Amino acid sequence: MKKQILVILLALAGVLAGLAAWRFISVPQQPVQKQVRQQTENETYVDVRTDREWEAGHLDGAVHFDLAKLQQGELPELPKDAPIALYCRSGHRAGLALEILRAKGFTNVRNAGGFANLQTSGQKICMGAMAACN
Repeated sequence: MKKQILVILLALAGVLAGLAAWRFISVPQQPVQKQVRQQTENETYVDVRTDREWEAGHLDGAVHFDLAKLQQGELPELPKDAPIALYCRSGHRAGLALEILRAKGFTNVRNAGGFANLQTSGQKICMGAMAACN
């Protein structure tokens, strides 16, 4: 009985020592890189944010198509093989839109990420409801 308790205590001590050592192991962190890729000549940016977000600022020449419309079954009037770059505020809704469009047969679509990252990439920003800047 004493031998069993001693084995259990030694095993527990080993586990605790391992956890303590693991906590202090330094894992090198990769620098976070912006996942902004330059728009290709024929790629269409599609903004899946709300009307209010769109009017507050959007990329010049982008198409506005709220994610809610996609979730209700509506699709943008773009060829299913057209190069499409989706964006939203952070990239999350663009990811959801990406899955919907792929499930509907769109073959050349990507998640361009968040609007803030695209703004810092040198893209021209427009304000208001118009799709293109004046």
